[in-house]
This record gives sequence, structure tokens and C-alpha cells, in this order.
Amino acid sequence: MQGAYDLVLNNYGPDTWNGSVHIEVPDTYSADKLDQLIREITIKVLAEHHVILTAIGVYSVNTKDENIMEAHRKVQEIVLAHEHVKQMHGFYLLEEQKAMRFDVVISFDAKDRKAVCREVTENVQKEFPDYELQVTMDTDFAEE
Repeated sequence: MQGAYDLVLNNYGPDTWNGSVHIEVPDTYSADKLDQLIREITIKVLAEHHVILTAIGVYSVNTKDENIMEAHRKVQEIVLAHEHVKQMHGFYLLEEQKAMRFDVVISFDAKDRKAVCREVTENVQKEFPDYELQVTMDTDFAEE
């Protein structure tokens, strides 16, 4: 597992928590390996934090093509150059389809979070004009 994002917790009374999370895993993981990882995470979170994970979503991470991994680094550099961007995750590039997707966490400090997301998208689009972008604006609910 390369990262965990988008944690959502629901409190159903004293000491009763359910939650969901997204994890990033290499695109080389097989279904059986992914299933084992998800089960291990579920058991560990329950044992250590007393939270029942009712869902674990998966972000696949490009690992097989150095050009795609370089594009990932370039996109991350562009995205994180924006003042109110706290994080980027969930990046995946489909070369044959000329499609790219990722999530951007934008701080509540931004006057207009949607405008920041549009600006991020426009800046990435300038660098990768031949690609269709799917950019999701994410929220960091833990932000203070």
C-alpha cells in the first residue's frame, strides 16, 4: 500500500465507529493480493482503533511505465504549486485513452475552493493538452 486517503468516520454512539477509506496500491496487484491486503487493513484498524471499516476503495497507481511516472511527478509539481492545495492523490494515467485522473485536496482557507480547482485543472491541461482530465476536488475534514 502506498497511501491512505479520504477517511470518513461515522459515530453511532459510545465506542461505535464505522468508516471508509481509499488506499493507493500498485497497478500490479492481483485480485487475491488486493483482497488479502484489504482484509489485513480491516482487521488491524478494528484491533488498534475499534473502527469497523465498511468499505475500502482502491486507487491504482501506475508503476510499469517510466514516462507515466514522470508525468505523475510533473502533474504533482504543478498541482502543489498552488497556495491552497494541501495534497494530490489517486493519480492514474491511461496512455491509450489519453486520459488522466487525480484528486486534489484544497484547504478551507481558500476564498473560492472551486476556483482553485479550476485553476489547477487549467494549469495541468496546459501542460498536457492532448489529455482528457478528470480532477476531483477533495475535502480534508481533519483540517484545523
